[in-house]
Amino acid sequence: MSALAPPAAHELAGGPAAGAPGTRGVPVTFLLAFAAVVVNLVDVWAYPTAGSDAVGVKLAGARVTDLLAVAAIALGGAKWLAGRTVLPRAVLLPLLLVTAVWVGGTVVGLANGHDVRLMFGQWHLLLYGWAFVLAWADAPARWLHRCESLLPVLTLPIAAALLVTGGGGDPFTVVAAVAAVSLVRDRLLVALPLLLLTVALVGLGGQRAALLFSLPPLALAVVLRLRVRPARGGGIAVAAAVVVALAVAAFVKAGAIAALVSDVVDATFRRTGKAESSLSRLDQLEIAVQRIRESPWLGEGLGFQYQLYDRPTDRTAWTSLTHDIYLDLPLRFGLPATAVLLVVLLACVLQCLVRLPRLLPLQVAALGALLGLLGKGGVESILDKPRLVLLIAWLAVTVVHARRQVAGATSAAPPRTTIGATR
Repeated sequence: MSALAPPAAHELAGGPAAGAPGTRGVPVTFLLAFAAVVVNLVDVWAYPTAGSDAVGVKLAGARVTDLLAVAAIALGGAKWLAGRTVLPRAVLLPLLLVTAVWVGGTVVGLANGHDVRLMFGQWHLLLYGWAFVLAWADAPARWLHRCESLLPVLTLPIAAALLVTGGGGDPFTVVAAVAAVSLVRDRLLVALPLLLLTVALVGLGGQRAALLFSLPPLALAVVLRLRVRPARGGGIAVAAAVVVALAVAAFVKAGAIAALVSDVVDATFRRTGKAESSLSRLDQLEIAVQRIRESPWLGEGLGFQYQLYDRPTDRTAWTSLTHDIYLDLPLRFGLPATAVLLVVLLACVLQCLVRLPRLLPLQVAALGALLGLLGKGGVESILDKPRLVLLIAWLAVTVVHARRQVAGATSAAPPRTTIGATR
């Protein structure tokens, strides 16, 4: 979400400069925000087939992830206002611009009498974005490293459970994105089974968007891992054992595997429901374009809903989805505000790409997963899905604030920070 620069030497050595705020004690703000990432993983396991954004891990009727984000914003915001945390201008300016657009959409939505609860649900991007930016700003590098290393360990049993119990494309997308980022960090003993489980989940998910936009980031993560941390010794043995086991299973069950692959292709691309879903999305496109033409300057505001005949379910219902965030934006905010958002997004992506050779592997992996989600946004209203929105915000802030633990704190030589560095 911002202009990026390689972490400074003092950041790589363990966090902010000596004597700076946030270098001692337990980073409570960071742990609150990171807990939201963990609860998000639990959410996709507990409610893998949830068809409503109102469904999820809750406490007193509110999403636990929302409560954690609000707590992180309150504590982190207080520290920021007190001058104990400094947010880089390159991060702050885009976030303030996006917030201003959302405030405008809220005002228009209130003026049009839209559902306030639905409007709040469409604020999730800003809720999680601010929480992570404030929480990661002064988090010591050692805590970032610990939590980044913990994620694949937590994701592994969740991926295994989803493979057994099944679930929708969105849970598989969350697992795939976490796997893509964590593969750069973790040992092969955890990373390889997680990779195989994730590929199996994405393939069995029966969702074209998850398949097309989750596999490329995973492939990127594998390439980065091989370049940054070549397998040695026990790692090679683990990899060889898994490959041999898969080869033997494929040989013994060749017919069953071929039938399974055929079923996956049919479920993902050929079944009748997929054709009906595509036609229904064309209906949504037509309605959205018509409403954008009617309100091109200010849009309809947040909370806008329209009536749609949904072909797969054979019923008419009210919905706020267009299954395309690049239609959602002008529909809700108008064309001028959408242009501002797209310019901000394009500027940030271009700066990332220009500085790509100087980014850490973890940042590149997060960027790859983030771009995959932006591609999926062309066929999904991902900004209306809290689990995916939290994932987007976490990935964006990971790109900005990635650190890595420096092996050998007493070493006099400064660590390398490029993609090809080893650690």
